[in-house]
Formats: sequence, C-alpha cells, structure tokens
Amino acid sequence: MTAASPEPTSATPINSASMGRCMFIWRMLAALLSGLLCSSAFPPLEWDLLVWLALIPMLLIPQPRAWGERLLIGYFWGYVHCASSLLWLNEVGFGAGWLLALYCALFPML
Repeated sequence: MTAASPEPTSATPINSASMGRCMFIWRMLAALLSGLLCSSAFPPLEWDLLVWLALIPMLLIPQPRAWGERLLIGYFWGYVHCASSLLWLNEVGFGAGWLLALYCALFPML
C-alpha cells in the first residue's frame, strides 16, 4: 500500500490588485451593457420595454468604495448611452454626436 501524496495545486493566489482590476473590468462591462440597453429604447430600435431591464447589470455589480471609480463608471455609462443615442448627429460632419455625448455624460456621472 502506497502513501497518498498530496496533489500539486496549480492555482496561484489572487492578490488584491488583480482582483480589483478584474472587478473594475466587470463594472465597466456592466456600464457598457446598461448604456446600450438604455439607448435601445430610442429610434431606430425603439424597444421601449427593454429600458425596464436596462439598469439591472448596474445593480448587480458590487459598488466600488472609491468615489473616483464611481464617477468614472457613471461617466462611462452616460457616454455609452449618449453616444449611441446621438449618433445621428455625426451627419453634420465634425463629430457633433461624439462631442455632445462627452458633455451630456457629465450629468449621469453626478
């Protein structure tokens, strides 16, 4: 009878910096998804009932403790929503939709 040898573990310990980076990426992806779902209620899609589900990804992620990260996530959500809703303004020729989205994203940030 042979003695059972412990199996080697290949898992590396996760430090707090990599875990924080991973959570930041998930928060930004949730903001991206929520922004796109919110803007799908406007033309040309006009899926207005989807707006009731649009903020669920933002509610499911744990909120960061740092105020700067909260402001950044709010700004990113606002920019994605405004940029995809105001995309038709780019027909003017100088990127008016993108510039206006940069300004309009300040309001959801706060």
